[in-house]
Amino acid sequence: MTGPEHYRQAEEMLDALRRSRANPTLQINHEKAATLLAEAQVHATLALAASSVFNLIPATDADREGWAGAISTPDRAIDPLDNIT
Repeated sequence: MTGPEHYRQAEEMLDALRRSRANPTLQINHEKAATLLAEAQVHATLALAASSVFNLIPATDADREGWAGAISTPDRAIDPLDNIT
């Protein structure tokens, strides 16, 4: 995954947790919530590491476009809660 993809994944996971708290029909137990939160933290950390390297090396247009897309409003078509069993 690229840095922007990690950033977007972390945002999607956190948004899924917010939606599950706001909607009582979305059942998620504490263990699943903790796992999803931990995974979101890992993705956020990897995005931070990638952005740090991004500032040290010359960036390509694709790099800039990737980060611009990641920090824009994310697409909510994929629900990370769908992958939790």
